[in-house]
Amino acid sequence: MSPKTQWLLNMTVLLGSTVVACWLWINEQHFSARLVLCLVFTGFSLYQLWQLYQAPQQQTQRLLQALANADLSLQDQQQPATAALLQQIRSQLLYAREQAESRANYLQTLLSQLDIAVLRLSEQGEVLEQNPAAQRLQSQTGPVLLERVRSLLQAPPSQHTTLQLPEDVLALSMVRTRLLGEWSYLLTLQSIRSPLQQQKVQAYQQLLRVLNHEMANSITPMTSLTESVRQLLQAPDAEDLADAQLALATVQQRGNHLLQFLDRFRSLTQPIHCELCRTPLQPLVEHSLRLLQAQYPQLHWQWPEQTEISSEVWCDPALLEQVLLNLATNAIQAVSASAPVLLTLTISRRQERILLDITDNGVGISQDAVHSLFTPFFTTKAKGNGIGLALSRQLMQAMDGDLSLQQASPSASFRLEMPA
Repeated sequence: MSPKTQWLLNMTVLLGSTVVACWLWINEQHFSARLVLCLVFTGFSLYQLWQLYQAPQQQTQRLLQALANADLSLQDQQQPATAALLQQIRSQLLYAREQAESRANYLQTLLSQLDIAVLRLSEQGEVLEQNPAAQRLQSQTGPVLLERVRSLLQAPPSQHTTLQLPEDVLALSMVRTRLLGEWSYLLTLQSIRSPLQQQKVQAYQQLLRVLNHEMANSITPMTSLTESVRQLLQAPDAEDLADAQLALATVQQRGNHLLQFLDRFRSLTQPIHCELCRTPLQPLVEHSLRLLQAQYPQLHWQWPEQTEISSEVWCDPALLEQVLLNLATNAIQAVSASAPVLLTLTISRRQERILLDITDNGVGISQDAVHSLFTPFFTTKAKGNGIGLALSRQLMQAMDGDLSLQQASPSASFRLEMPA
């Protein structure tokens, strides 16, 4: 029987019993068995109506309770429309559960196979979850790892940093996230000791090749000329003395070149002292380029109209001026003699960093030279010494900045990154 039919039947019984009870009371003026029976029927009808009124609310509560408990077995056979809707909801929830379980199993399998250690820590530094790689890493490092990590949580660093351990160096990535209503830290840790050692070895090899090249270029001719002078002086005449003087002059010249090389090498190995101050960027750039323009009148520069050039940066003005002069000089040397040199200067902002891009109109940089561009003593110029770019990058890094190549061809573009 449908709920609507039950409502009509109970209302009919209620009205009928109420009418009969009123008629009996009017005619008999006292309680009788018939009147009591009519009142019982009236009360029973009211109870049935109340039950019918409460049934939808109870059914809704059961549905919500079943959904809250993830119970998908609840069905309603009395109402076909509701039963069909429940079946549709049940199918969708089952599909969503299967998808969630499949995704969770995939992520769990992926984390278990990763060589990268993944940990989730509470704000107090307690380990909430970790993958097998994290467990292996802790067994290798002992309690030192968690002690270092917990010290970082007291003053959370940037998202990416390195963690120095007694026998290893770890690349650390940290993200603060909210999971299940609680804040926690998600960390990934990976050993970079081997790549760092490989880079150091490559840097040492490159430096030794440069040193060997420079030393050989000076010592070999000096040794040969010294032997020639020794032979000339065994039985000297006027012509032999002249040749000996020329040879000694050449030895002196190569010796001076070697001393200059050692001075340049010393400039790269000495610590850089800088005094940072808040400095407007545009006036400093303009002043540096004007100094160079007095020597090279063909030097010109432009600021695009859309560039915001009122930015201030933290820097050592003298060191930043030296970097700007080095880059502008390289640009001048990249353009054919007496041809106009045009520098395009663009300032942009990325979070708390100011970026200054300097683009020239030269011939660009070959792809073979890009990877060695900042290597000390590497140069593509006939008379270059390979110090300018390497030293410029060191100066920028000493000021908590950086220098990088943004574009190699058709013309070169360098980026100076500075704290705002």
